[in-house]
Amino acid sequence: MLEGKKYPQNVRALRLLTEQLLHPIIENNELNNMADLENLLADLSTKSRTTKAWTELVIKPVLLSMQFTRATHEPDYALLFTTMNKMLPYFFAAHKQLCSLWYFLLSLFDLAPI
Repeated sequence: MLEGKKYPQNVRALRLLTEQLLHPIIENNELNNMADLENLLADLSTKSRTTKAWTELVIKPVLLSMQFTRATHEPDYALLFTTMNKMLPYFFAAHKQLCSLWYFLLSLFDLAPI
């Protein structure tokens, strides 16, 4: 789904889906930052397996891809390295060990904090 000519449309569809999934959660709770949202999603994930699946397989990866897009468009290298650090488990799950190897090599030269 995230390959080929329709990549921008598919990313937009996933962002809209995530926005609609998070809309009732954000409306009913007072959230001040991203950590509050992550804690709330973790609490909701413990209550239901379906909620855990949606949170782990859709919401968190989409939020991470949005954060990565922001980090690459802004000159905020701390955000970029933090985002890449959060993306490492997804690289391993997708059998993209070369991407994680480059990040590890950058961390050896103190360019990326681990």
